[in-house]
Amino acid sequence: MSALQLEELKLEKERRYQEWWAYVYASCSVVDRLRGDEGLLVETKKILPWLRQIDYKYHLISTYERDDESRYLGSLVKLANCLVYSHHKTVIKDGLDHRVYEQMVLELRNPFRKLNNDEKAIVEQLHQVSLKFGFLIVALLISPRVKTNWRAFVESKDEDLKLIKDWSCFPYRSIEESPENFQIAVPPYGAIIKEPWDVVIFYDLEHDEPEEIALKLEGIFFENKTGKLNKKRKPKKIEVGNRKKYSFALYFEKSKVNKTRVMNILNSQIQVLKSYLNGSGLLLKQPLKPINFNEWLAGYKSVRKLPPFRDKYTLKTKYPSEFLLSSFLAPFHYEDMPQLKVQIEKYNEKVEKRNYSANTVYRRITNAKKLSEGLLGRKRMLDKDNFRRAVAIEIWQNLPQATSLRKTGKSKAVKEVIDWLLANKKAAIEYYRPNYFHYILKEGVDAHDSEVKRDPVEGYPPDDFKDERYCDVPGEQELLEREFYTDLELTENCIEQADYLRVGSIRKAKRVKN
Repeated sequence: MSALQLEELKLEKERRYQEWWAYVYASCSVVDRLRGDEGLLVETKKILPWLRQIDYKYHLISTYERDDESRYLGSLVKLANCLVYSHHKTVIKDGLDHRVYEQMVLELRNPFRKLNNDEKAIVEQLHQVSLKFGFLIVALLISPRVKTNWRAFVESKDEDLKLIKDWSCFPYRSIEESPENFQIAVPPYGAIIKEPWDVVIFYDLEHDEPEEIALKLEGIFFENKTGKLNKKRKPKKIEVGNRKKYSFALYFEKSKVNKTRVMNILNSQIQVLKSYLNGSGLLLKQPLKPINFNEWLAGYKSVRKLPPFRDKYTLKTKYPSEFLLSSFLAPFHYEDMPQLKVQIEKYNEKVEKRNYSANTVYRRITNAKKLSEGLLGRKRMLDKDNFRRAVAIEIWQNLPQATSLRKTGKSKAVKEVIDWLLANKKAAIEYYRPNYFHYILKEGVDAHDSEVKRDPVEGYPPDDFKDERYCDVPGEQELLEREFYTDLELTENCIEQADYLRVGSIRKAKRVKN
């Protein structure tokens, strides 16, 4: 597997876990809100009986599935998915189809079409709630998947890791994959654009240039020396570009962004859209390979033995290396070895240049995707991030519900988890404080380096080597606990917003608030 393919797989894995954690936080958010809203709790309890009525009325689920209560519950969730997904496609015309959910709709013979207007109105309400939390409300209520995280990421149980790997859930979003503080619409589907926004850029790939847009933004982002926007400007909707002919539209609120950020997002969308329109991914999937002349000669790999495709484009796409090589060697015969060797060297130089160019394009496209999906920037390693989020969710679950007991409850829960990790998962402490197990000589103790006991691998004295001359690094315990409190704060914010957030976004929000 090439480095490019590995990079794509890594990006897909990050995206998948981000979606998983968004689901977990949304389910916790639902549970948290139900605790304090008696009316909402009563309404949610009506959902399953209503789904049963729909099933029996239109004979949607088989008798075999109804006989087993656990299996029937899963079928009702499947039915709810079909109904809400079908309604979602009529309202949010983003042009995106989910293969699994399309298959569900076919299996149940498109149940949404059978509903009357009153029943469709109920589905619309379910859809609105699902949009609020990002996922199907029925699934969040029945299958929260909260305990799965501890077993999978902390205890490393294969069964739970496989459950997460095989998990699939359609995300209900009013705007698909829009960067923070931006909304993007691509014709002909468009998107539901939410307030507030006060600037929209209509960008046409054929006629517009980023430099022209940058000049127009200069007037919009009129800043004084302190970097603050001119508050004398009247709040009004500003349009940049031609709304009658555009490739995509970028909406934002100018008070929450700056010109540099806007141009970064604009350029990323241009790069991604151009790459898809021009088919740049074609070359990236099959990178060209240089040829070792002696190996090629020993195998007698004649370029004239290629499959007889009449279509030159098909030959070029299916056999890119051989096609390019044929253009270098076609005029020569195998008897002319010196000249063939020179031509193969030229071919290898060409391959190197083209692969470098493809790598460059790929990196730009990948970074653009990461930027638009919130995957670019400083972040934790994936294993570390999953572990720490799972631990923080466990702490959050064990907190007392009473506000008066919340503060002392946090301290107790954090210390209990730290004690458990030190006893059962000691190596994981390095996810929080890599130097936690380091020791220093006590003040006043003078020991020659040759007398200091050190682990030959780690380079510092672990527990077995520690004696009365050593003491813990001052303040390390407090710093360790602070890391857990930071993760807990992140978790509380994620649950409050029912979405996946990063530590950086929380810190940034604090700076803005202060």
